Formats: sequence, structure tokens, C-alpha cells
Amino acid sequence: MEHVKVIMSRQKIGYFVGIVLLFLSFLFNGCSKKEAKEAKKISLVWSGYEYPEFNRIRIEQTKRFEELHPEMSVRYNPISGGSNYTAKILSLAVGGILPDIFFVPVGSELDFARRGILLDLTPYIEKDKEYFGQIPSYLINFMRYREGIYSMPGNLGVHCLFYNKKLFDAEGIPYPDENWTWNGFLEAAIKLTKRDSRGVAYQFGTVLPIRVTLIYSFGGEIWNKDRTKSIFNSPNNIKALTFYQELYRKYKVAPSPLKAKVEGGGDIPGFLMGRVAMFEGITADRQRLRFADKEKVDWGFVPIPKVEGINKGPFMRYLRIGVSNKTKHPDAAVELLKFIVGPEAIKDWIRVGDSIPVRQKGLEMEYFLKEYPEKEEVKETIFEILNRPNPVSYYNFYGNPNVPMELVNKIMIMNYDLFALGKYTPKEFAKKMEDDLNKLLEKEMRE
Repeated sequence: MEHVKVIMSRQKIGYFVGIVLLFLSFLFNGCSKKEAKEAKKISLVWSGYEYPEFNRIRIEQTKRFEELHPEMSVRYNPISGGSNYTAKILSLAVGGILPDIFFVPVGSELDFARRGILLDLTPYIEKDKEYFGQIPSYLINFMRYREGIYSMPGNLGVHCLFYNKKLFDAEGIPYPDENWTWNGFLEAAIKLTKRDSRGVAYQFGTVLPIRVTLIYSFGGEIWNKDRTKSIFNSPNNIKALTFYQELYRKYKVAPSPLKAKVEGGGDIPGFLMGRVAMFEGITADRQRLRFADKEKVDWGFVPIPKVEGINKGPFMRYLRIGVSNKTKHPDAAVELLKFIVGPEAIKDWIRVGDSIPVRQKGLEMEYFLKEYPEKEEVKETIFEILNRPNPVSYYNFYGNPNVPMELVNKIMIMNYDLFALGKYTPKEFAKKMEDDLNKLLEKEMRE
């Protein structure tokens, strides 16, 4: 009897073990099938500048893309560091571990194309003309290096002049318009600058314009056409620099560069509080004006002023997004790129104020014109600027494919600080800039 009990006990144990093994078999087979299914997915990583609100939007965009492409697994990996972003991307490139898609560091687009870091998108553009044909041809050409196209615009902004209507009204000065010249700008700035009994300004007509924008609008150049030489020491550049310096030294209608730097790096806090009448910015600055004192600021904006007899097109800025030349999945990476620069994604950036419409027709423009909550006059001005002829890229004007942008910036800032302190005249500054840029160019091209 005891023997029978032992046998039955062993049978129960064996039966129990069998059930467990069968369960584990199902479990592991299920996991292995799931893992196998996941392993079959194409995995992509894309990266951009670290910014909490934008991170959230980009993660949402990633999820939307995965829903459309269940065969792909995509991760957005933001890169922190601000001004160190360029160095971090370069270190990833040197280490051979670049993300499949990434925001090309601002101003480094041509340099990255020259180094072979970016995938040439030309074959994909030729293959899908219907999609890429929706992007204005001038924007596609902004992305060109030699015979290739190496990135796409992830947003768009245009340089413009903001002004405070209330301060203009108080002085009875007509508002700026699209035909305004820098001379008209100066005349208004003089009238709009107010001082107390001690001669101390409590209201400025303007803060200093961006140096590169002035050079551009005055008809100046930084490089010759084939980018083999700096021509910074030119009459038009000197005129622009003279105008710039006289705004704060002679006419005193703007705080000095040093004062502006101490009080916010040339930023616009004074405009937000109604103490500055005009400033040059880009269209994305509209979102910062949400914080303006409504009792003191009613703003409008127009294209940047021009010099009499010199007509320049819109001066544009944007973020470029490119595909790593080392990606293991170039076709899939380009599909992701098309999505994150597509109309739905651009609509996201319009909604948060980081972009104006990239395409002239379709979803993003319709959203901007019909749904986006903004003054009609502002929308009309943006639309008018977008339709002006001969647009120019800020980065292509300033940059040189043979020289890393951070080195150009270093020379500009170092010499500019001395110029701002009065150590150089405009002529001396222009000559010093040209000499230093040409030395840098010779060194880089030699290496």
C-alpha cells in the first residue's frame, strides 16, 4: 500500500513538473517569437537639441511615425549641452556612433557635408519628386553642397523688424512698412529715444541690429563667390559697420554692445517692458512677445529695412536635419526624415511658434492662415515676406564649407568685442576680420 502511495505521489509530481515545463515552453516560445518579431523591426535613432517642450513634441511625432510604420522601431534621443551641441555631434561622428538622423549644428551644414558626415539625399529627391517638390526650390537649394543635397529644413524663420505701435503713436510717427530704409529707421530711432534731466536714456529707439544682417542689407559680402577668399574689407561692409557703430556712439539711440551684453546678450527685455521702440529679430521671436507688458506694448513687424538703391530678398533661418552617412538603414532613415520635416510636423512647430509655414500650399499654410491664433496683419506680413523674390540663407551667406562655423564665430566675436570697445574703427575692424578669416581659410584648406 505504501508502495502504491509512493508511485502515485511520483506520478503527481511528474504530472506537475510536466505542466510547469509546458507552461515555461509556451512562455519562452512566446517571448522568443516576440523578440524575433522585434528583432525583425528596423531600429532607428534620431537626435536634436535638448529642450523639454520640444522633446515632448518630438517624442509624440516619433510615436505617430511608428503607428504609420509598424515595421520600424524609433527612439528620439535629445542631446543636451546648448553651445556644446556641435562638439558632441562631432565626437559621435568621430566615434562612428552618430544617430541615424540628427539636427545638423547651426552654421555647420556646409562643413558637415564637406566632411562626408551627411548622406546625399539627391537620389531620394529625384525618386520622390511629388513629396520633395512641395518644398520651395530655394529651400532645397539652401541645402545644396556642390552637386548634392545633404539636409532638409525642420522649421523656418525670417529676419524682420519689430516695433512698438504705442511708442510710435505717442510721437506721431508713421509705422514702418516694407519700403522702410535704414535712414528712415535712424530718423525714427532718434525721435523715439528719451532721456531724463541728467541725459540718461530711459527709452531707446532701438537695440543694435544683428551685424550679419546689416552687412547683407547694405549689399556687403563676407566671402567671394567660390568661397576661396574673404572679402570682408569692402566698402559696403565698412558702411554697414559705420552705421552700426554710430547708432550707439554718435546718435546714442541704442545701448552699447557692452551694456546690451551685460543686460542680456543683446536681447529684447527692454522691448517687452516698453522701453525699446524697435529691434531686429526673426519671426520666431513673436512667441517671446507673449510676455510683453500689454499696457505698454502693442507690437507689429515688417521686413528688415533696406539701403536706398539696394534691394535684398528675405534673409532666412532654419534648422537643418540630415541623415548620417553611416546609417545602416538609409531608406528607412529617409522615410523618417520625410515625416519629421513633413506638413504634420511643421504644423506642430507653427502651433508652438517655432516656425512659419515651410510650404506655400497645403496643410501647414492652411492651418497658419485659418486656425493659428494670431493677428491677421501679422499673418499677412509673413505671407508677403515669403512671397518676396530672391530669398537668401543667413547660414550660407555667413558660412563657408571650407571652414568650421565655430572658428568663424570665434574670430568674429573676438574682433567684435574690441570693435565694440572702440579699439578698432570700422575700416580697421573690416581689415582685421578679412585678414583673420583668410588666415583661417588658408590653414583649413591646407590641412
